[in-house]
Amino acid sequence: MSFQPAASSSSSPYYSSDVSNSNYLTHTNTDLSDNHVDREYFQQKIYYYLNELRNFVQQAPFDIQTGISEDMITQLAHILAEGKIFPTVSELVNSQRVEEQILHKQLIDLRAEQSACRSALRRKHKEEMSINASRPHHLPVLQKEHEQEMHVNYFILFIFFYIVFLDVCCCFMLSIDLKNLNFIIKIFFVRS
Repeated sequence: MSFQPAASSSSSPYYSSDVSNSNYLTHTNTDLSDNHVDREYFQQKIYYYLNELRNFVQQAPFDIQTGISEDMITQLAHILAEGKIFPTVSELVNSQRVEEQILHKQLIDLRAEQSACRSALRRKHKEEMSINASRPHHLPVLQKEHEQEMHVNYFILFIFFYIVFLDVCCCFMLSIDLKNLNFIIKIFFVRS
């Protein structure tokens, strides 16, 4: 959007009074005519930028159009007409490029650090796996403990049934030989 002045020198209704030079009465006639030409050129630039910005806003989606007021467009046209925004934008682009280079370098460093951490963790995991592979497995010990617990549980269950059996025998006045009782105990423990 570059400015191309119009052929006619008509004044624009969008020209703001704060842009004009307030002390133009103190200058000579030549300065007045130069100042007048400069003001007309400035007004043409503002009018051109206003038209371009309005066209640009009309092409935007409706939700963006509602957020942009006429006053905002006028202020932006004045800023563009003054020409001070272009060096600022150029400096911002350069600073953004430098910032992107810094961020890209940080990203590369971070990826390298993560890769090193992953390889260190893999190496440590392999070392621990090799250490654990040389150790005896804990499964036989656990199986032996489980068998001992099962024997204890069977013994407790046997005592409980024995007490119930004796209670039933006493109730019916039955007598049991100690030989038969020892035989039952042997059968139970051989089985478990």
